[in-house]
Amino acid sequence: MRAVAHLWASKDSGACNLTAPDSVMQQQFSAVAGQVLRRPCRLRTPAWPVRLLLGEQADLLLAGQRVAPGRLAQSGFVFRYPGLQAALSSIEQAAPGP
Repeated sequence: MRAVAHLWASKDSGACNLTAPDSVMQQQFSAVAGQVLRRPCRLRTPAWPVRLLLGEQADLLLAGQRVAPGRLAQSGFVFRYPGLQAALSSIEQAAPGP
């Protein structure tokens, strides 16, 4: 929402990638999520259950994409959580307790 509001205010037109500046692979994401949640992350998810559940959309998770928010950063947008660790920690802290 902040990025959209920033682009709207800056009157920037055209396509813009609304992604985080820190691009990570799924394995790294899982490892950091395990650290934040204080849970082990040892097992890899096989591709076939993901493909079974998501069909063609599974490629978004399995193959991945390296997307950077170049235009957004050039416009002067300041990311609140530029790194994965801080972003996941903020989500974990905001989540309601058991």
